[in-house]
Amino acid sequence: MKIQNGRGVALAGLVVILIWLLFARWVPVHVQSVLFVILICLAFAMIGTSWRRWKIVRQDRNIASWRRRVGLLGLIADTLALILPFTAFLYAFASFNYMHRPSIIVWILVPTSLALSLCGFLCGILAPARIRFTTAMGGLIVGSIIVSIPIGIL
Repeated sequence: MKIQNGRGVALAGLVVILIWLLFARWVPVHVQSVLFVILICLAFAMIGTSWRRWKIVRQDRNIASWRRRVGLLGLIADTLALILPFTAFLYAFASFNYMHRPSIIVWILVPTSLALSLCGFLCGILAPARIRFTTAMGGLIVGSIIVSIPIGIL
């Protein structure tokens, strides 16, 4: 998304405000729960939009090849950062092992997902203009979602 007439800046500001409200202690728990679901939906939307736009970026020969590679790396990192915690949670739930708090989730998958979301954010900054905003915001949103998940749930 190109930043035209401040639309992109306004959307980025809205995302930052939503993330800030998610961590604010004065916000009621019910509102934080709704914000959490909104951010999850927004993360899927940003990453899905990035993948849809990637099809165009991949074929554009006017874009430097290193930018395309960095953009693809950011997309893959964002996608993995979002999917890893969900698959681990579903696996623990499906194997009826969710009561034992699997240590692999807490000690391996959470830092890995945080590192992947940081990589997605940084690569999104360097990505081609068509996917720059959605990839960078996707990494930021996924990182904030992972940080906001209480360890007791995992």
